[in-house]
Amino acid sequence: MTTHSHPAGRLATALLAPVLALGLVGASTSTASAADSTPITRANTSLATAKAEFQAHHPGRAVAALRRLRVQVGQAHVAAASLIGKPPTDPESDDLPGPPAVLAVLALEHRVTMGVVPLHDGRVGAGVVDELRRVLVSTHHRRDAILARIIALPPEGDGADYADGMADRLGQFPAEVTLLTNGLSTYHLTAAARTGLTNGLARVQATQATVEAAYGGGERRLPH
Repeated sequence: MTTHSHPAGRLATALLAPVLALGLVGASTSTASAADSTPITRANTSLATAKAEFQAHHPGRAVAALRRLRVQVGQAHVAAASLIGKPPTDPESDDLPGPPAVLAVLALEHRVTMGVVPLHDGRVGAGVVDELRRVLVSTHHRRDAILARIIALPPEGDGADYADGMADRLGQFPAEVTLLTNGLSTYHLTAAARTGLTNGLARVQATQATVEAAYGGGERRLPH
């Protein structure tokens, strides 16, 4: 005997199919979002948001994004620092997790510096300027802290794993010095903003000297 599907059953199936499909798509998107939701990606988003909100003349929203950015840079720093000295995650691999994590957070700190410095131009609100200064100070202090950790590693031991990557990072410091120097010459700055950028320039120059002393020859220099 041939069994015919009831029209109501066919209708229910037809209506349910898109729902199931959306559920699968949603689950896939959620999984992808979770995978992408790292402190570095969140910090990148917050930096972009701060720029956009300033451009849209929403300083309050921009300050909120800068506060998130400051927290997220801190989270990225802690995550990278926790991997220094750790063994490979795959027992059959020689790839240490520390060097790529440290280089990634250093790249983030460079992007934050290059992105936040121009935001000082023309800002007159004390709350806005204070938050811009806080972001730069905290970013630079964290960068110095993680650099001190890896520079202190034995140059012929664990420190060697960072040498090539750090040599490649040397170019970021002259770019920051140039940006800060030009900003101090051309930006419209309040007294507080000028102080913030002047101090930022001094910090970057000091960090540049430290890193060049350690890695300027393309490899870790041995102490005399």
